[in-house]
Amino acid sequence: MARIVSVCGTDGLREYIRKYKINLPTQIAKRIKPTVPIPFEAFINRKNQHRTTHNALDLLEKMLVYDKNGRITPREALKHPYFNKIRKLQNGETNVEDDDGDDNEAPASGYK
Repeated sequence: MARIVSVCGTDGLREYIRKYKINLPTQIAKRIKPTVPIPFEAFINRKNQHRTTHNALDLLEKMLVYDKNGRITPREALKHPYFNKIRKLQNGETNVEDDDGDDNEAPASGYK
């Protein structure tokens, strides 16, 4: 859990804990240090840039939410633009560029 918090930040976790009146065990609470969220783009580098797309990062961000009520549902996730190419291929289409112009094959920019 401490690793997840180190990436997603503590503000969202604290809000979730307050909202649902959750008591964290002292052992866990001590291991969680106040942190700000790290943008997923910060994890992109020259070695993995070709595997990363804007749609992939957007879907990941919507999935990694502390509160399950604020998280994208599996049904909504399957409708996400990240899967446009797969839907088109299943429908027998040959032009597999995404409708929104963000081709799933296009890498996300901003690597370090």
